[in-house]
Amino acid sequence: MVYACLRGQRKFAKEENIKGYHRIERSYGEFVRSFAVPSTVDTEKVQADYKNGVLTIQLPKKEASKPPVSEDRGSGRRSQSAVSRSKYRG
Repeated sequence: MVYACLRGQRKFAKEENIKGYHRIERSYGEFVRSFAVPSTVDTEKVQADYKNGVLTIQLPKKEASKPPVSEDRGSGRRSQSAVSRSKYRG
């Protein structure tokens, strides 16, 4: 089993001086998150993007894991003859 490990550090301090009070928020420190990656993921094609404080990770499936695609799927509706045959089955 393959595991992904995300490691980072928060550096955050926010001060407010509004109408007679002073407030300071601090959230900081290192963090680590780990999770199992399914065996259906192609680990050679994993991509990550960090933009505007959001980390996006793309885990594409291996070609063998994808369901087969049929070129002639039709409209998904049953033909009229199939509908009439099903009405007369008891």
